[in-house]
Amino acid sequence: METCFDISTEAMKGKTRSRKVVYIVTLCILLRLILFVAVRPWEAQALEEAVLRADAKGYHQLSVTLSTTDRLAFRDGGELTALRTPLYPLFVSFWYGLFGPHPWPVILMQGILDTLSCFLLYCVFDRVAGERVATFGALFYAIDPILILFTNTLYSDTLFVFLLVAGFFFFSRLFVDVSGRQALIAVSAGALFFGLATLTRPIAQYLYVPVFAVLAISFRHNLRRAVRLGLAFGLVFVLVLLPWLVRNEVRFGHFALSTSGDLNLLLLYATPVEAEISRERTIDDVQAGLVSEARALTLAEGASPERLNQFERAHYYRRVALRTIRRHPVTFIKHYVSGILRNFVTPGTGSYGRILQIADDPGFDAMGSANLFDLAVRWFRHRNVTQQILGLFILLEIGVSYLLMVIALPTAWKRGNRPFFLFCVLLALYFTALAGPAGRPRFRLPVIPFYLYFVGMGATVVLAKVGRLKSRRVA
Repeated sequence: METCFDISTEAMKGKTRSRKVVYIVTLCILLRLILFVAVRPWEAQALEEAVLRADAKGYHQLSVTLSTTDRLAFRDGGELTALRTPLYPLFVSFWYGLFGPHPWPVILMQGILDTLSCFLLYCVFDRVAGERVATFGALFYAIDPILILFTNTLYSDTLFVFLLVAGFFFFSRLFVDVSGRQALIAVSAGALFFGLATLTRPIAQYLYVPVFAVLAISFRHNLRRAVRLGLAFGLVFVLVLLPWLVRNEVRFGHFALSTSGDLNLLLLYATPVEAEISRERTIDDVQAGLVSEARALTLAEGASPERLNQFERAHYYRRVALRTIRRHPVTFIKHYVSGILRNFVTPGTGSYGRILQIADDPGFDAMGSANLFDLAVRWFRHRNVTQQILGLFILLEIGVSYLLMVIALPTAWKRGNRPFFLFCVLLALYFTALAGPAGRPRFRLPVIPFYLYFVGMGATVVLAKVGRLKSRRVA
């Protein structure tokens, strides 16, 4: 029989848990607002020199055109784009329609959105592993410097991560004993948000691979259930993507999401290989040369690049990229492994330097080198004292996270929820593998939510060991 003391104890635990969530969420939004104020994206100079650069400038142009003409093109009257999927330009253009073509309201909303991601991640970990793991996992999300950085840019990553976490939130209900109709609803809701994430960044288009794998393994003793859940996921996932696929089929004659995969294969996968072979050329020159090679191949086969649509031109980018990689497979593997390592250890001080306008050294580009020691030396040479100090703090946070993750892995496997363990690992490996050899901190963003489960568990394991040591000393 439940006593008044038991009820009071549960109420106290609930209040303590609520306070922790409020503290973490407050810290999360506060850190993003501090950088928002430091960047000053409402000022013309900061907008031009820090915010609207590289891909952000393209997203801005797309969103301005979309908000004024309802056409997804880089300029008024220009060709419809096949490079970008529609969701992030739609998100930005919505706020442009309300406040005018000013990025700062979008960036402000991204801070709120990322804070909601932090809260949802807390809910997932709390549901599967308990309040302590959830607290530390969400705390490390709140303070992650790269998440804070890209929340304050006009890049699609914050929306992308939010949609992944939302899909993760619903799909993970499968691992806490839901069944029947509830399981179908959980899988379908997860598929909906994973599909929306794919319409934000096409890199998620093969997410069905880890999803089907975890369903097959988790329900290997009930294959009928695994098939039913897999079909539900696949149906909803495809239905979300279908309108955009049909649009590209009608407009360009290609039933595909985007040309970005072929372009990235050329500019991010083949470029490091070619850069090492031709050591005298800069990264920009190498990329320009590869594009010229694709054009020459087009002309050699009797086609006119100007008359080809974007998917047809991208086909030649892919052929040149694959030809370059096949010629130098060992060099490619070396850069691929090095790039993945750099994705996870690069502190992002170059991006911080640009966005805060404390430094901007375009002469340092790590893409062409696979020698990590040489890159570390060059990093110190090309970064000023402020960036070096900032970089060391970021590396400390990264190092603690990875150490806790390694500590947690045996415990998470032996005592944790094994299907959930597998799901986190497969999703993290998926985004790690597809990041490729570019070696940019931005590419670890979609991996972060899934390894934070192990970071939170690692912190819990360490605190438990410290507590036992203190108890022995007192005894």
